[in-house]
Amino acid sequence: MHADLTVTMTAPKPANVLPPAANYNGELIVADIGSPVELVNAASTQLFLTEETDARRWLIQTRYTPNSYKNTHGHALVIAGSRGFTGAAALCGNAAMRAGAGLVTVATPASSQGLVAVQVLPEIMTAELAETDRGAVSDDAISYVSKLAERADVIAVGPGLSSEDERTRDFVRAVVEQRRTPLVIDADGLNCLAPWPPDLRGSAELPIVVTPHAGEMLRLMGSDDKTTLDDRVAAAREFATSREVIVLLKGTRSIIAAPDGRVFVNPTGNAGLGTAGAGDTLTGIITGFLAQAYGTLKENAAALETVIAALYISGMAGDIAADQLGMRTIVASDIREHLSAAICAIDPEGEMPT
Repeated sequence: MHADLTVTMTAPKPANVLPPAANYNGELIVADIGSPVELVNAASTQLFLTEETDARRWLIQTRYTPNSYKNTHGHALVIAGSRGFTGAAALCGNAAMRAGAGLVTVATPASSQGLVAVQVLPEIMTAELAETDRGAVSDDAISYVSKLAERADVIAVGPGLSSEDERTRDFVRAVVEQRRTPLVIDADGLNCLAPWPPDLRGSAELPIVVTPHAGEMLRLMGSDDKTTLDDRVAAAREFATSREVIVLLKGTRSIIAAPDGRVFVNPTGNAGLGTAGAGDTLTGIITGFLAQAYGTLKENAAALETVIAALYISGMAGDIAADQLGMRTIVASDIREHLSAAICAIDPEGEMPT
């Protein structure tokens, strides 16, 4: 039975925040019954619920100052698209720009560059990459991408990229291995690496963020058994700790698993976000946030906290869009266009000129 109201004491319990049980909460109230704060803070837990204060903290850290300009907020390089799949590249690049990156370059196969250029915001730069005979990026593009990467603070690879050609798979592997910045891998970027190579690792200095949905997660794990994801928290945690990567496992109540074993459950978002291109948009938002973090905070930037904030704010933008449009008619670009409302709602003071 679906409850109208659920009251839990002191702190949310896993069943209050993880589906399917969480779908029956109704309104959830966390009641303070006088539990000592010291004991609550000292409790040993590896599972957390993301709160608005987490997103606000990140927004405050990366606020614009009177001396801010485009280079202050980072350069995002998006490697995406292939023949017939230019929309994914445009959605990702546009989201990175709208999320606040100072500069965005979308690098795409040569035969797709013209179509991508007319779909992206005019503020976005585009670059042509060597391609296969199927119009997907080729491993011949590696040296040129390395030059583009010299000016980037973060790289995203995967949306609309295609994973059918071995030369594209070799290209993605090389981008990961030769990275000199944080890296976000999504969609066909993940498929190109599936199953995940056992010798491929992230690091604190050069973090890797992977953003799979359930099907992509199974392929990364080398499994076709859907029950493997019955415990999504355990599956994401094991993958993150064993490969030293940040895992954002998408779905109802998306979760973020860190290399140290912590897992964060995101409470924002709605069923309307399960629409074509929403994953490409989320990748762009994460990439745009990482560009700002590393452009603004430099060595003090924290990839995990940035991904947590990006997921929370993008979900909130989707909730605002649903309030205004209804879930049924939401398209991915609506998420991007409501980012400003979400950011201003969380940190109104920081978004106003001084």
